Amino acid sequence: MTHHDSARPTTLVPRRDPRPALLAAAIVAGVALLQRLASLAQSLVWLGDQDYLVGVVLPFVNGVLVDVVAFSAGVFLLLWLLPARQGDRVLVVLGKGLAAAAAGVLLSTVVSFVVALVSTGIWSLGDVRYYGGFNPFASLVPELLASAPLVMLVVLALWVVRRVPRS
Repeated sequence: MTHHDSARPTTLVPRRDPRPALLAAAIVAGVALLQRLASLAQSLVWLGDQDYLVGVVLPFVNGVLVDVVAFSAGVFLLLWLLPARQGDRVLVVLGKGLAAAAAGVLLSTVVSFVVALVSTGIWSLGDVRYYGGFNPFASLVPELLASAPLVMLVVLALWVVRRVPRS
């Protein structure tokens, strides 16, 4: 019989630490939420309007669900699967940040598409044919260009902080 040390599990794949990816996603979510709250504060001008709930509050909740939660989840997933390691070069880290932003944009676009389908009453894929001109993926590149600098900066900053020796 062989003796196995139960304190050290043997695996072929090293364990991934989700904390750096979670921290990066939380920072990105915080900035995105602040942007959404700023736009909500600007819309307080229409507070007395009877369509305030439908015209302002519901799009805000939808934006938080799609733009903040789904985007940050996509950033987290990619950075958890492909973390920026201490030995990576700067261009590799920036590339991983760009890929994380692309994953976030893609996931938020898919969630936005599903929310749009459900909120308009489509319950089966057979009903999609009635949405001939609806293309939620048309804005992938502009959204990526808008969100990539933030994600790349956060990934780069966290990479630099981890590389600096602590005294």
